[in-house]
Amino acid sequence: MKQGGFPELLTLSDARGYVNTLVDNILKRDIEQRFKITYKAAFEQMAQHLLNVSPTIVVDKSLQEAFGFKSEHTSKNYVNYLREAYLLIGLRKYSPKSRQRIVGEKVYSVDVALMNQRNDAFAGENLGWRLETVVYIELLRRCKRRGLDIYYYSERYGECDFVICQGNHTIEAVQISYDILNAERKNT
Repeated sequence: MKQGGFPELLTLSDARGYVNTLVDNILKRDIEQRFKITYKAAFEQMAQHLLNVSPTIVVDKSLQEAFGFKSEHTSKNYVNYLREAYLLIGLRKYSPKSRQRIVGEKVYSVDVALMNQRNDAFAGENLGWRLETVVYIELLRRCKRRGLDIYYYSERYGECDFVICQGNHTIEAVQISYDILNAERKNT
């Protein structure tokens, strides 16, 4: 949960160097060259940012403004490239309405090592985010075999980390918490 799941990290003394090289190669060789990225520095900053804050809901307009892209379309494409290169995994929002499921995608790092074993990584020791990421990866493995879909749920009156569905039937809801003893409670 802290070091990540890359087998090489068990034997290497320089885990940070390995992960930095891996991410750098994926960004520069696999994505920038293949897709002819125009805003290379901004793209790399956006990629590092998303790895730092994952799991997070992607707002294309916010990414466009934060990194100076000319359109939301550019930021949407860049996030898609990160998914295609297996740096990020997407999770759609649960809703019976199709339109709601295609906006507000949540992205996760494909491995917790990418969250903190890089230069300028600020994920730190957030074990809640790490546990949520590990659980999502395991749910993907289990649910894909069974033909189930996974979503996250978020509305004004509540949220849930994962909702597992078979067609339009909800099978299970999964809420992740690393420490339930220190849960914040609202006075109502």
